[in-house]
Amino acid sequence: MLSSLFAQSSVKPPVTSAEWAWSNYVLAIALLVMFFLAMRIIPSDGDRSEQKGLGFDYLGTITAVSGLILFNFAWNQAAIVTWKNGYVCALLVVGLLLLGAFAFIESRVQQPLLPLTVFKNVHNNLMLGCIATGWSTFSIWLFYSIRFIQDLRNVGALETVSQVLPLSVTGCLAAALSSFLILKAGGSWVMIGALFAFLTAVCLIAFQPVNLTYWAMQFLSFVIAPFGMDMSFPAASIIISDHLPREHQGLAGSLVNTLVNYTIAITLGVAATVEMNVNDGGRDPEAGIRGALYLGVGLAVFGLILAFTNKIIEEMELRRLPDPYSTHEAGKVLE
Repeated sequence: MLSSLFAQSSVKPPVTSAEWAWSNYVLAIALLVMFFLAMRIIPSDGDRSEQKGLGFDYLGTITAVSGLILFNFAWNQAAIVTWKNGYVCALLVVGLLLLGAFAFIESRVQQPLLPLTVFKNVHNNLMLGCIATGWSTFSIWLFYSIRFIQDLRNVGALETVSQVLPLSVTGCLAAALSSFLILKAGGSWVMIGALFAFLTAVCLIAFQPVNLTYWAMQFLSFVIAPFGMDMSFPAASIIISDHLPREHQGLAGSLVNTLVNYTIAITLGVAATVEMNVNDGGRDPEAGIRGALYLGVGLAVFGLILAFTNKIIEEMELRRLPDPYSTHEAGKVLE
């Protein structure tokens, strides 16, 4: 956002694609600075001799990465060339076959990249479902809220940047509150709150009239959305790690992070397919944008159902425990 503001502050409308590219250039420069700072600040791993005999799952890595790339590419390419092109369907099938091969490999190797035992716990599966649906909603909300602002309201680039500024303020607030809320309320309730924030944010954009003032619904959406982002990630990581063996607890954060980024990428392809099929061949852009946003609403509702299901199962497990204050097996984090 700041890179976009910097890039646009020195240009005059109309803004060209070359001028917009400077938002990426500025971000690249900032990341390069962070890279060199990280080299100086992050401590070394120390003695790693005990890890020499662990090995690495090369075959699982190749099949997983290849399958995920092809599956993602097929969905995003279909939004451009439609599913009528045979190579898109072929790549989708090949991607699924590679992912199936990955699952088979992980069930056989001694040091799997992703132990399948992660998916044997119902809480883990529900949390991964919450993350997938919640962050899918986020990707649709973020992309199509900007489309709504610029394509339907004809707002310029610099004004668009100024309208999304509330994200930075409430994002910091949500990040600061998330750990406190998890300690006080428990991860399951925090996840429910996160999905409710995702749902509220996307509904405010999906159902707002084009000519409505910015402050009525869009501003509220930008204020609420960061709570979904900043609360869902730590809640899912804690709940999943609590239901894994000690030797696999480090997987929780990396698994959630991978799922977040992958669902963001693939859901935009699905949403674009919806948009393409309901916008009357491009003659009704509002119908296309709203159609994609309605997909986000549906995903958020489904995620909220999963979050409540997780909480119900957790409460049922708590009632079966001999000590009602022992919550380790139910995955609730208390202070």
